Amino acid sequence: DMGGTSTDVSHYAGRLERDNETIVAGTRIRAPMLRIHTVAAGGGSICRWDGARLLVGPESAGANPGPAAYGRGGPLTVTDCNVLLGKIQPDHFPKLFGPNGDQPLDRDIVVQKLAAMAADVGNITAEALAEGLLAIAVQQMANAIKRITIARGHDLTQGYSLIGFGGAAGQHVCLVADALGVDDVLVTAVGEFEQMVGLVGDEHGVLDLEAGARAGRGVEGHRDRAVAAEALERVPELVGVHASNPGPSGCDHMKSVVETSRDSGASHERTWMPIRVGSCALTPSAAEMPARW
Repeated sequence: DMGGTSTDVSHYAGRLERDNETIVAGTRIRAPMLRIHTVAAGGGSICRWDGARLLVGPESAGANPGPAAYGRGGPLTVTDCNVLLGKIQPDHFPKLFGPNGDQPLDRDIVVQKLAAMAADVGNITAEALAEGLLAIAVQQMANAIKRITIARGHDLTQGYSLIGFGGAAGQHVCLVADALGVDDVLVTAVGEFEQMVGLVGDEHGVLDLEAGARAGRGVEGHRDRAVAAEALERVPELVGVHASNPGPSGCDHMKSVVETSRDSGASHERTWMPIRVGSCALTPSAAEMPARW
């Protein structure tokens, strides 16, 4: 999922992978969440020459001023490299740019800025420089995917597909696939809006952490599987699925119980976390979605 500021990657091989504990901005969070790895490589990632090497990101131009091609005094970015190389063609975009939001993408300023950087680097054309900057961004994304696949023992050359979505993925997904040795690439018809379609069409649910802790206390400490299984049968009762706050209207009650384990030295901690999920009335059908949009 490549957007303007970053790229998010995840691995799927028959099931959604989750982490039970993670660190976000230096803070340790103990709660189940999807295993998603993020790198600072997006369409707005700033490209620069520091006098010794080319750098892409982690800083981003954001939406304002945005890339240089937006015509608002922004820096050179990954998007600008694609403008120069013709992967982004200004004629295919509405006139929503410039200081007043009524101008087309400005390719001329991109040519000027990349030519100036090429002169600073020396012995390179603006086109070759743009390709080199894109290669850096592509390698950052490929490394992110390797971290959650190859580093965990998954062979990407054996039957894997690379699915690209987000506003900038279509410009880079084939290059990333080449860097990974993946032969199959999938970009759906709504690739740039894939996240929104997923949010609208996915199941809605409630994760009840407090009830999970209460239920866990009724199960912890039982080494005997039969005793633990009997205690698990009582989890819905302990949680109180018919309580006054059963979750979003139209949702099913308790569907599954997730066991999370954590080893810490000689101790072994278990928490059973009830999750209320199910198909909700909030979810529109495929026929309703275009009308809502």
